[in-house]
Amino acid sequence: MRVWFTALLVALLGCSGQVPDLDLGVTPPVLRLSPGETGQLLVILRPQGGFSGEVYLGLVGKEADTPPPWVSGGGVVVRVRTPYTTADFFVKVETVAPPGTHTLRVLARSGNLVRYASFDLDVSHP
Repeated sequence: MRVWFTALLVALLGCSGQVPDLDLGVTPPVLRLSPGETGQLLVILRPQGGFSGEVYLGLVGKEADTPPPWVSGGGVVVRVRTPYTTADFFVKVETVAPPGTHTLRVLARSGNLVRYASFDLDVSHP
């Protein structure tokens, strides 16, 4: 049974044995904004294992839930190409944002493939 499953897996994945995947990074690691400001992150997408196609980029909270109601961003679709693709990702902080450092994540989704990259949003009042 195990030999049959291994043979099936190799047939499905191809001879290379590579699984399409995506490495996701965000810079800068800390985005400093005052309430009412919009800032920009650079999202770096590195396809692996033959991955290609469109990827949706969105903003989520620390635990992959919805972000706090006082911050918005994302909603971008990018086409990923080798060796890497970069995308501008804008984050807007509402005027009611509480001061402090808040961990958020950029979500990258393509079909069933989901990846996250964390960054800290440092909200400081002037």
